[in-house]
Amino acid sequence: MINLNGQWAGLLCGDRRGQVLARIFQRGSRVNGEIDFADGLPGFSRVRFSGKLSGNILAARLHHFEAPSEGSDSAPRRGNFLAEVSLDSYRLDGNWSTSTGAAGDVVLVKRL
Repeated sequence: MINLNGQWAGLLCGDRRGQVLARIFQRGSRVNGEIDFADGLPGFSRVRFSGKLSGNILAARLHHFEAPSEGSDSAPRRGNFLAEVSLDSYRLDGNWSTSTGAAGDVVLVKRL
């Protein structure tokens, strides 16, 4: 059985690029958590997600984007994240998109 619980680190590529740290909580097929990232640009630095694991595919909605400064208009309202989980549950390879049109790829590796 796939176990995604824990901390994950990786890279975000695409319209936004940077380092990523994710905290994932799994209960059965339900998954939720937070993703923090640093990309050196103004805009969001934290997003929450919730979704479902089906086989080795994680499909999640991105929500509650937090910008680094109050009053920022650059934070999206919502987004999507779709990733394939490795058979050993230690790697996520996927893509993301937001309501502002930003999109890209992400690779996360489970921290031990």
